[in-house]
Amino acid sequence: MDRAQMAVIRLRMISPSNQSPYTLDELARLGGVSPALVQRYLEEGLLAPVAGNARTSWFFDDNALFELRRIQRLRRELGVNIAGVAVIHELLQQIDDLKAELAELRQSVSGHLNE
Repeated sequence: MDRAQMAVIRLRMISPSNQSPYTLDELARLGGVSPALVQRYLEEGLLAPVAGNARTSWFFDDNALFELRRIQRLRRELGVNIAGVAVIHELLQQIDDLKAELAELRQSVSGHLNE
């Protein structure tokens, strides 16, 4: 696709309510999806609870709500399937890891230059 065919898509961020931890049902309601879909995202490794080990005792934080909303934006607004969301999720994690590593390296180099 060349630049003339590219579309600009604006994503709107909605701030979490800061009332976490959320149960699976509460997370689903806040994310505008069914609890079954949240459970599927858990099975695919796209979401992770912060506590609990069974559907009835899982708890989620605001980061999980942010991730759920990002997943839904990718699926609804960009038409990305679940497998594509998993790839994007992994790539974004790698980018975050590389940014952190780069920041550490810059700090180390800066410290050596100042010696």
